[in-house]
Amino acid sequence: MKIGPWIKDRILLVDLGFYKTQIKDIANLYGARWDIELLFKELKSKYALDVLETKNVQVIEALIWTAILTLIVSRRNYSLVRNSITHPEKMARYMQLRWSTIFTENASDLLTVILHICGIQRIFETIMSVFESQALDPHVNRERFRDEWF
Repeated sequence: MKIGPWIKDRILLVDLGFYKTQIKDIANLYGARWDIELLFKELKSKYALDVLETKNVQVIEALIWTAILTLIVSRRNYSLVRNSITHPEKMARYMQLRWSTIFTENASDLLTVILHICGIQRIFETIMSVFESQALDPHVNRERFRDEWF
């Protein structure tokens, strides 16, 4: 058997032993592996887990849990929309990564609707108070490089 130069150093040997494996089983295993790859890609790219700007273990853990919970909500909504009987002919056109992009871009709108259902209204004053409290620099005593410029 001749091996092309593009896979010269990339030979993978798999010993299935005495198991009788059908092609369908191998395809299912590969599909599950691919789903896991896409899950991690989505967590890293859509939920910003690829770059965490902290070394605080508790903050990192909270960010990971937040991303996982958001992913669960996103996947549940994706499943509801994709399996909707309203437009069954469009079912295959709903792609997971495109969905996650749309979901993250519109998550605040969904939160507003959920809060409204719970009887909580997001008003301008509430949003501004969140901005004011979150925008404060927690490092008030840190020396600034450009302080003398301002």
